[in-house]
Amino acid sequence: MEQQLTDSKLALLYLATRELNSAFTVEDLIRRMLQATVRITGAVRGSFVLLNGEVDNARGWLLDGASVSVMEVQTTTFILREGLAGWVYRHHRPALISDTASDPRWASHDHQDSSIAAQSVIAVPVLENEILMGILTLSHTRKNYFSDTHLHLAASIAEQAATAILKIRLYQKEKRERLLADTIASFVQQLHRVPSLSKLLTIAFEHFARIISFDHGVIFLWEKDYLTVAGTYGTNPVTDMDTLSVELYQNDFARQLVLDGKSIRTADLQREESWFKDVSDCCTGHGWLGIPLIVGERQLGIATFASDAFDAFSAEDERAAMALGQQVAVAINDYRLWQRLQDIEKRYTSLFEESSDCLLIIRPDGEICDANRKACQIFRRPKDVIVCSHVALLDSILQKTLTRHAATLKPGKTITEEISIKDAYGQRVALEITARYIELNGERVIQWSGYDVTMKQQMAVMRQDLTNMIVHDLRGPTGTLMGAVQMLDMLIQDIADPDVRGELNEVISLANRSGQYLRDLIDSVLDLSKLEQGTLPLNIVPVPIRVLLDNVREQTFPQAEFKDITLTFSTDIDDAATINLDHSIIRRVLVNLVDNAIKYTPGGGHVSVSLIKTDDEYIFAVVDDGPGIAPDSQMRIFDKFSRATTDATIQGVGLGLAFCKLAVEAHNGQIWLESDVGQGSRFYFSIPGNLSPMETD
Repeated sequence: MEQQLTDSKLALLYLATRELNSAFTVEDLIRRMLQATVRITGAVRGSFVLLNGEVDNARGWLLDGASVSVMEVQTTTFILREGLAGWVYRHHRPALISDTASDPRWASHDHQDSSIAAQSVIAVPVLENEILMGILTLSHTRKNYFSDTHLHLAASIAEQAATAILKIRLYQKEKRERLLADTIASFVQQLHRVPSLSKLLTIAFEHFARIISFDHGVIFLWEKDYLTVAGTYGTNPVTDMDTLSVELYQNDFARQLVLDGKSIRTADLQREESWFKDVSDCCTGHGWLGIPLIVGERQLGIATFASDAFDAFSAEDERAAMALGQQVAVAINDYRLWQRLQDIEKRYTSLFEESSDCLLIIRPDGEICDANRKACQIFRRPKDVIVCSHVALLDSILQKTLTRHAATLKPGKTITEEISIKDAYGQRVALEITARYIELNGERVIQWSGYDVTMKQQMAVMRQDLTNMIVHDLRGPTGTLMGAVQMLDMLIQDIADPDVRGELNEVISLANRSGQYLRDLIDSVLDLSKLEQGTLPLNIVPVPIRVLLDNVREQTFPQAEFKDITLTFSTDIDDAATINLDHSIIRRVLVNLVDNAIKYTPGGGHVSVSLIKTDDEYIFAVVDDGPGIAPDSQMRIFDKFSRATTDATIQGVGLGLAFCKLAVEAHNGQIWLESDVGQGSRFYFSIPGNLSPMETD
């Protein structure tokens, strides 16, 4: 009899194995397995728990009669912790209970109907390579119903089911990975020139829907300290979601998602303590999945997915969503960077077009890439004529300037020059141009900015002409005055009283010095324009060092004495030595520098003049302990009509240092300044030691 039972069951087992191998999904296989084992063993009920890692991740199915239903998560968790399935889970061994009332391994449910309560039970593990994949449990309402034969049959089906589940999982894993890879590739391909962030998020939701099944979705992005709703799927966000403040509850399950950037999922969102409950349209549904959107170490926001079904998302869903979420986060970050660049470009374009300066963007080969409105006005040509033409066609002077500076203009360096160009009507326009390299759309180009200085030059010429006229008219009376003073010097020699003669000599000496100062000032102003044009002839002769320094001391000492300033002259060169230079001009340079030092040095201070010789040049130094000169003033101190102070008590028109610079450069020398605010100033200038003693033009 037992043999006949076994033979019939084996035949059914063979048919069940074929049926299991024809299943294409794990859920379909579980239904077929439950139906087959119940039919073969004659059980009243059957259940199967599918394991996937931890107990909380397990899913259960129940066959009762002809229908297979999904068990609630709480029921599945209970039987794994308290029931016979839990014992099999812990021991990885099959179990047969002949009488559930006397076996502590069985845990009954209080709400279970006594008429269908299990009296005998078998449970077998579904193992593959020692890995527990699930637990099959069969029950009957009669005691001692199941025998070892039933147990062996159930174990055989479980063994076949384990192999089938593994195959299906491997197939589904490969299929899921292929789908995920195709989805990510498709998502990346659709990102070219996305017009808006909302369109980007719509594309993202469409691709999320390819790899996971959900009914509602929301993407939140951080805006400073707030999570704001950036995109939704299958739901209409309420108004107050636009600036949703993140206020987590004390035991909020979403804390690790919002604060720690870790993905989470739950079988039923409605049973969770969550900040999502504060937003009605965000907490619809039961099954719920949340993933962070992270780029590098920075969290941009979160993406949440909800399903109307319970326990809708698996660990595989979570991993797939995380993989696509990384690409979505990168896309959002790239879009924001692109948008920021667009804004910068718009601001640059606005500043470029509205600039009061003439602006031209020129390639190194001379092709004009762009021109602003002011450039079109100055050249009196429309923009479409200027752009894409060559700079030589715009103006030959501009082309020559570009060619001349092509070798010297380097990245990070700026050149400035005044040029005169012709507009479309042949009218001359004076421009102060500045050129520098810039990066534009990934290309290195030259930006030429021009400031119209036509009026400035005209005013400068008028001012120079007026100055020359006035100064030239002063030269005659000054000469007459100096001659009269010298005549007086001769006349007083006949005065017998030595005291009277001495007093008159002092007065005449003062008049001589003042007259010489005035004559030097007049000569410097007249010579300034000649030095600028390079037309002033220099009388280079050997000049004794002692004579030069004594002349400067004699002319500046009375002013220093009047302010109680100590004035010292020093040199390590032999007194009999000479320097080849223009005595009159260099004397005036030194007098100007010493005079300025005395002006700016407070009473009781010190001014020093020194001269040293190096291998190939002579270096003069004038040092004071005045207030010093600010860095921004040092850049323009040698310009005409520029002064280091606005103090009205210190007289001067700002021509002295301009004359000094041009005079020294006419000797092929250099002049420079070292100064710190509050620590005085140090003016230096050099004269080459190889100047030939001759008059030069």
